[in-house]
Amino acid sequence: MRTASISKAPFSPVRTRQLVAQQYSEDGLWMWNGAEWVPTEGQEQPAGYGQTGYDQTSQSQWDESASGASGEPSIADLAAQAIDQMMSILQEGVQPPPSMMQLKQSLNDGDEHAMKTNIYLLLVDQSLDYDTVEEGDLVSMVPTTVDYYNTEDPRVKDKMRYVYSYGISMFKRGMIDGEHLKSIVLEKLAGRIGMDGPTFDQYLEMPAAV
Repeated sequence: MRTASISKAPFSPVRTRQLVAQQYSEDGLWMWNGAEWVPTEGQEQPAGYGQTGYDQTSQSQWDESASGASGEPSIADLAAQAIDQMMSILQEGVQPPPSMMQLKQSLNDGDEHAMKTNIYLLLVDQSLDYDTVEEGDLVSMVPTTVDYYNTEDPRVKDKMRYVYSYGISMFKRGMIDGEHLKSIVLEKLAGRIGMDGPTFDQYLEMPAAV
């Protein structure tokens, strides 16, 4: 009988559906890997890429993608994909985070500004509150075993650094405004481990996002 193993790495959608046929955008710069749109091989990628799913294209190029031009995903597409991905990877019986319903509501309302913020909130929740369980080629998500009171645990820093870096990447791409990012970081990241902003930046050895 094959047993499941729990991955110590933060959740990465890129690894979850490796058997899905790859699809490319019309300009060839983006590839759908079964979980999200990612840059094709050879495109410049940000630090930590493989977790964030955003490339180093200019703001104007991102705006074009967000509007659905050139076959790229719109904000609504990204929101719908994030919801579908979350539901498809949750282990049976595991409940999704409240942020998924918030994202679904903003998608139903057609509120792109709220969608952008809620996409990040969902990423924060799925990264901090869940671990990935691998069984053969299948990957699912279960409630995390990480104790966030134990800041000496390298998994705490890894997860926090991942979602913080993701937020900075989204901010640079115009996917989330500075005030919302700062509020989320202080409340859901720094606040979760009992730190203020400067202490949190020092803990992660990263510069302030905004």
